[in-house]
Amino acid sequence: MKKWIILFLCLFIGVLLFQGGKLMNKKNEVAVQQIVKEKYMNDEGLIHAYPYQRDSQYLSESIGLYMSFLLRVKDKEEFEDQYQKLVAYFLIQENEKAFIRWELREDVSVNALIDDVRIIDALIKGSETFHEDKYRDTAKVLQSTIHDNQMRDGLYTDFYDWNLKMPSSRLTYSYITPELLQLLPDTEKNRESIEKIESASIFFPEYNNIEANQYVNANEAHMVDQLLIAQSKEYIGQETDFKKWIVAEWQEKKVINGRYNKGNLKPTVPYESLAVYYYLYTYFMGINQPKLAKEVKVEANKVADDHDSDQEHFFDFIHFQLLQLSD
Repeated sequence: MKKWIILFLCLFIGVLLFQGGKLMNKKNEVAVQQIVKEKYMNDEGLIHAYPYQRDSQYLSESIGLYMSFLLRVKDKEEFEDQYQKLVAYFLIQENEKAFIRWELREDVSVNALIDDVRIIDALIKGSETFHEDKYRDTAKVLQSTIHDNQMRDGLYTDFYDWNLKMPSSRLTYSYITPELLQLLPDTEKNRESIEKIESASIFFPEYNNIEANQYVNANEAHMVDQLLIAQSKEYIGQETDFKKWIVAEWQEKKVINGRYNKGNLKPTVPYESLAVYYYLYTYFMGINQPKLAKEVKVEANKVADDHDSDQEHFFDFIHFQLLQLSD
């Protein structure tokens, strides 16, 4: 009889812990939305870049990232609200075309490919998750607009200027994400461009000048960009020296800084970036290094605890929240 009582109590406690954990996670999710509203939104519900700084930038990047978070926590109401903000403030419609301003300013007449693709991805997934056809319909218009206007020599370029009716002559390699290769048609040449890039050192070149057909290498490596390129290299099945270096660097130092000198492979800044750690976590998970990924998450939590959250750009804030949802 005693054994049965003990077994029942164990099961009961287990259920309480499980339900308590679910409730705690739910509270944390709600807290994120509340923080966004209090610190990052103006009276119209538009997201600005820095906490409480309503005169800082309003970016399409922020909408796409926040939509990605809202999808993860299945917040239908907030997702719909961000969709309405996208359509009302950022979307420029010309006949059957639709362009997204990369920044909310009257004089802005260009988009940003990486931000558009992120939004398209969120809209397609949002349509499936929330059973809303209009999200997919908007995504389709954006896909066709980019395909019809934003290519040069068979390559999707960084942006399109709808005032000048002209695509960019530059292709930033970190913009060629797996999502771009999956979601846009006719991406063969973009895929080839990722396959062909070779680093002069451990790090990758930043972009291709399409008109000159020339790689452009900066002296300094921004780690968000480098990790995005490395993820795409992994996606298409290519081994890289960067992969060997970053695994060894993490194993030795347990820290990755925000930027590095490409020549001597030393950090050029003292800080650690929460966005870098999000992409490092996903990169380590993608190359089957879950132990290292968990270590990154622990370090990211320490960085978040130690820094001033009232100075945190939305890009870092929301990537850290996405990291908290990753397992």
